[in-house]
Amino acid sequence: MDFKASGIMTLTSDFGLADPFVGTMKGVMLRINPALRFVDISHQIPPQDILEGSFCLQSAYAYFPSGTVHLAVVDPGVGSLRRPLIAVTRDYLFVGPDNGLFSFVFSDPTFQGAYGLTAEKYFLRPAGATFHGRDVFAPAAAWLSAGTPIEEMGQRIHDPMTLKFPEPRVVGTSEVQGEIIHVDRFGNLISNISQELYERLRSGWGNRPIRISILAQGIGRIVRYYGEGSEEEPFALFNSSGLVEIFWKGSNAAQKLGVKRGEKVHLYVV
Repeated sequence: MDFKASGIMTLTSDFGLADPFVGTMKGVMLRINPALRFVDISHQIPPQDILEGSFCLQSAYAYFPSGTVHLAVVDPGVGSLRRPLIAVTRDYLFVGPDNGLFSFVFSDPTFQGAYGLTAEKYFLRPAGATFHGRDVFAPAAAWLSAGTPIEEMGQRIHDPMTLKFPEPRVVGTSEVQGEIIHVDRFGNLISNISQELYERLRSGWGNRPIRISILAQGIGRIVRYYGEGSEEEPFALFNSSGLVEIFWKGSNAAQKLGVKRGEKVHLYVV
C-alpha cells in the first residue's frame, strides 16, 4: 500500500504531562527518525476513556497535512490479548491499540484497510507488558514515518474493534433526542446533534419556534457566536465541528446546569 509520510507525527493520550511517558515516547521515535516533527493533540484525555480519546482525535485529524501519522494511546487493556493496530486512510496512518479508539477511521470514506501490528523487529526490545506506548506503538509509528512499508509491519485484518457511539434519534416529525458527548475545558456542552441534521429537519418545520432543553432546563435560542448569548441563561450554537453546543456566556454551563457527558438533549418545535 503506497503511503508517502510527511514527517509529521501527532500524539494523543491519557498520560497527562506530569509523568515522563510522553517525553519517553518522543525520545524513542527520535532515535528512529530524528527528522520527525511532533504535534501534541491532547494528553489530557480522562484516564482509560476510549470514547473521549476517539472524539478528540476525530475532531482534529483531518486538519493535518497528507502523510501525517497519528499515534494515539488510550489503552486500558495494555498487556492483554488486544491487538496493536495500524489503520490506513488515503491521507493518514493511525497507530495504537485495537480497542475502538479508531472507530471513526473505519467509516472514513477514504478508509483503505487495517493491519495487525505483529512484526516485533520494529518494536523496542524487550517489549514489556505495561507500556506499549513506548515499546510497541511509538517505534512502529516512527518506522512508518521513516518510510517502512505498512505490509512489513503486519498482516491485514478485517475485524478491527469498533465502539458504538451515541447517535441522535429523530422522534416523530417534531423532535430530535441527542446526547452530550463532550464537555470542554470551558464547560461548554457538545452534543451529537449535527447542523446537517438540524437543517434537514428544519426544512420541514417551516417557521415554527424551535426549543432546546436539557435536564428539563430550557435553553435560549440558537445564536451564531458566543457573544450573542447573555449571562442570564444558557444559549446554543453550532460549533466549529458543526454540532449543537450549549454554552453560558462568561460561565461554565456544565457546572451551572449540573450536566455531565451522557445527559440527553432535546431539540423540538412547538
